Amino acid sequence: MGNPSSAGGEWLRLTHHQEPAEYLTEKTDNFKAFLALL
Repeated sequence: MGNPSSAGGEWLRLTHHQEPAEYLTEKTDNFKAFLALL
């Protein structure tokens, strides 16, 4: 992966446009996956 700050920015961009309920669930799941990449 790239450095954490750019990966984090990409993660935020990808999860930014979700609906609220989906967003919270996906944000949690994506964040766990994101942390696993670090």
